Amino acid sequence: MEEQIILSVDLYDNALTEKQGDYTGKPHITGTLRNEDIALRGYTASPTKASRPA
Repeated sequence: MEEQIILSVDLYDNALTEKQGDYTGKPHITGTLRNEDIALRGYTASPTKASRPA
């Protein structure tokens, strides 16, 4: 199963420039990703391309 990541960003008008449509953003954290989950990706993300540490 393919992993899906959703990134939410709160956009604000960039007050430092007069350019219209120039925004700055602040990421909105909506979840948790643990080191153990990242470590398991090499084994479960693709059974045919599994990378195993030496």
